Amino acid sequence: MGHSGDKKILRIGIVQNGRMIEERLVRRRETVTVGESSRASFILPTAGILGAFPLFEMRGGVYFLKFTERARGKVSVGDAVLELATLREQGIAKKQGKYFSLSLSDESRGKICFEDLAILFQFVAPPPPASSIQMSANMRGSWWKNLEKTFVLCLLGSFLLQTCAMVYILSQDYPEPPKGLAALPDRFVTVLGIEPKALKDPLAEGDKKTDEEGDQQAAEKAKPAEEPKKTPVKTSKAAAAGPAGPETAAARRERMNRTIQNNTILKFIGTTGGEGGGSLVDTLKGGAADVSMAEAFSGSSGVMVANGETDGRDRRTATAGGSGLANVDIDMKRSTGPGVGSGAKTEVSIKGNVKMSALSESDSFGSGTLSVSEISKVTKRKQAGIQSCYERRLKQNPSLKGKIKVQITIMPSGKTSDVSVIEDTIGDSAVGVCIVNEILRWRFPKPEGGEVTVAVPFIFSPAN
Repeated sequence: MGHSGDKKILRIGIVQNGRMIEERLVRRRETVTVGESSRASFILPTAGILGAFPLFEMRGGVYFLKFTERARGKVSVGDAVLELATLREQGIAKKQGKYFSLSLSDESRGKICFEDLAILFQFVAPPPPASSIQMSANMRGSWWKNLEKTFVLCLLGSFLLQTCAMVYILSQDYPEPPKGLAALPDRFVTVLGIEPKALKDPLAEGDKKTDEEGDQQAAEKAKPAEEPKKTPVKTSKAAAAGPAGPETAAARRERMNRTIQNNTILKFIGTTGGEGGGSLVDTLKGGAADVSMAEAFSGSSGVMVANGETDGRDRRTATAGGSGLANVDIDMKRSTGPGVGSGAKTEVSIKGNVKMSALSESDSFGSGTLSVSEISKVTKRKQAGIQSCYERRLKQNPSLKGKIKVQITIMPSGKTSDVSVIEDTIGDSAVGVCIVNEILRWRFPKPEGGEVTVAVPFIFSPAN
């Protein structure tokens, strides 16, 4: 059959107890299946047909009606209407295996009965496709008129409000955050042993000075010095002795640096005895890239570098005159005794062998024909999935072995259906279920003349 527009299409109706329950036009010229399977074109739950039976099979562009000896019904052949039994007896219907096949023309019609169901069929001219009705533009209206005014006004108001707020935020100038020690909170400054006012006043004084204030300070220096007022803030001798002004601010900064150095960890890693200049800092800061760690820490109290000469020393605290830190010797020696493993588990790989027995022509049957060599090629190519099903259960039971024989029905399209285990000597049903689900995803070459059923045996044994 061609694909021209004057060719008729198949019309099928399902009648149950004298009432039409389904009617369909098969526009595409393809095989039509019936049965209890969900893959069938027409699902007949009460017809007693297992799987999906190709009732109207398409071969070479021509429909063929397939039926068995127990089928009942009538089919028009030319100008006569004949029973299916008459078609079988007169040889009009050709026998193919256990089925009979009758060629249908565009004038054929008939009725096939299955228990309480009857299937009516005939070839009819294809109806024209339904045209979509469109309303005119003046009746449809514009999209703007279909919008709700309240919603649109709320949406525009929200957009304008958010836009104005964003423009205002971006137009503001934010002050630059303070830098240096003045930015530290007061609670952190107190921990360091510094009065917050002593830390902030010098910076504030230095930042707020102007040229006019400088002139005033110069005039005040010419007057007799007055006795400075006492303040609760502790000041160093250098700061108390110096006059107010830029020199006083520099002295106060020096005092703060010394206070921080003597009250933090810099006192211990940066000095030779707890006071004075830092030998470690000076050594590493001087640009000496080749100074060893022992030389860098030489002279520093409370620090010891472990080496071969200090292996025999006792683990004692620092000697008198040091900073009070404990001397720690860490011995990282390699054991000379027998080696001890890390304790990591080594997983043993479990493998299984899967062999497929050679197939013969007697192992396959059905209305169609497909060589066992083609079936064997596909099976061997997909054998990795079968082996995976076996090895997953082999990890649970290392002694698992045996034989599983699977019956596979190959549809005219090459897809598999009605896969079942007909023999199982392994004793683990999970292997069989996994194999059935795996085979249902396989695709075989398309059989000629109908479906093919084949029984494939697999033999399983552990590899190690």
